[in-house]
Amino acid sequence: MFNQCFHTSINGVPACANQQLLTNITRNEWGFKGYIVSDAGAVSNIISYHKYVKTPEEAAAASIKAGCNLELHLDDIIYDSTLSAMKAGLLTEKQIRDNVRPLMYTRMRLGEFDPEEMNPYNAVNMSYVQSVAHRELALQAAMKTFVLLKNDRDLLPLKQVYNKLAVSIM
Repeated sequence: MFNQCFHTSINGVPACANQQLLTNITRNEWGFKGYIVSDAGAVSNIISYHKYVKTPEEAAAASIKAGCNLELHLDDIIYDSTLSAMKAGLLTEKQIRDNVRPLMYTRMRLGEFDPEEMNPYNAVNMSYVQSVAHRELALQAAMKTFVLLKNDRDLLPLKQVYNKLAVSIM
């Protein structure tokens, strides 16, 4: 249903502004049809951390053109600059409409625009969602996941603190 772009960059292009990653590979090569959401603050980092662009309008335009459909923000809401980016000629109305389309399709599939009584998800309560079976499934998913670390501050290797590191593959 959704995919996420993150804080790092690939070949010098921030992930949330990377058309090669978000559109060419994720959508075109892999056939992903859902929406892509940024990691929290990743779009604003295009300006502040990566220094890839200088203004919120440029960051919004770069992310939208790359294929990031939704910004998960912290403090700065870069996507609030979308209209001014369009007025500045950085985006077209068609690009904005195309960017919103996967979000609206997802909301329609979830029944958000249907009358409440027609939406089957309204009948699902938290006792079901947070059941023991679902919590065990979430734990299993977490145990079968791994994270690649970027060694920005030379924290790795951990030999100063640990002599050995175990990696478990379930």
